[in-house]
Amino acid sequence: MQKLIAGLLLAAAFPTASHASAEFNEQIIRELVNSTPTQLPEIIKDITESTATLDTDTYDVLAEVIQQPAFSTPKIWAWSCLALGNSNNPRYKLVIWGNLEKAEGVSKSATRHCREGLAKVDGVTPTYTIGSVDLTKLRDKYRPERSCPDSTKQQLLLIKQLFDEGHITESVYKNKQSQIVREL
Repeated sequence: MQKLIAGLLLAAAFPTASHASAEFNEQIIRELVNSTPTQLPEIIKDITESTATLDTDTYDVLAEVIQQPAFSTPKIWAWSCLALGNSNNPRYKLVIWGNLEKAEGVSKSATRHCREGLAKVDGVTPTYTIGSVDLTKLRDKYRPERSCPDSTKQQLLLIKQLFDEGHITESVYKNKQSQIVREL
């Protein structure tokens, strides 16, 4: 998330660069597919407030991520409508419309933001088809690497040493090793 914010600040600092770099778009996609329901509104808000123009692929990932049940909240509806509206691409009209329908009667703020986003995507064009982005494949591609903390490395080295010195049996060694790895 910190890299995304830094990238958005960089993009905002250079408003003459109308299109974001491929690396910047890739970083946003990485953040979107690995976000939690509490992180996503902030990520979308940063996208909305950025002056950079993102690739259609990046907006497609956003449109797909917000369809997941875990991300069905008024705050996410509101920010995603504004972000997709800022794309000025009528391709997202049905996605924004769907969020507007969910928001009506639930949140005045989300409803207002969805209407704002909808007003920016006027026109007719092939619409985004929900399900056209394979989030599982993207999550596998952008899965954060899990690093092994120093304390875990020390635990693994210690049980290896205890096994090598004959203080524990092979089955105890393997069980402890599996337990430590599962806790990562």
